[in-house]
Amino acid sequence: MARQNLIQKLKNALGKNILLSEKDKQFWLANAEKLPALLVESICAVVEEKNALMKKYIRAALKSDKEHALFAELKQKIKTIKKKSLQLAEKEQSPDADAMLRANLNKL
Repeated sequence: MARQNLIQKLKNALGKNILLSEKDKQFWLANAEKLPALLVESICAVVEEKNALMKKYIRAALKSDKEHALFAELKQKIKTIKKKSLQLAEKEQSPDADAMLRANLNKL
């Protein structure tokens, strides 16, 4: 796999990951160019595996939520985060909006 494709694949996998902190994600992305391709590929495989596992857990939780309380709460949190980030974006404070969005996503 071409190095740039591999790094893009890692970036996509890290972007979907909810287990790693932003600091850890930035570390792996910043060092991906310097690391051997085999190691980057291994990291990517582990992250993708954990992403798939978390997706199964989330699906199971939502499936067992007969009252749709979890789903409704999740939708409300997403709506609130979008609203706040759009308000900040309108004020042309996109770096603040990004930081606030990441902080709110970590609270989910």
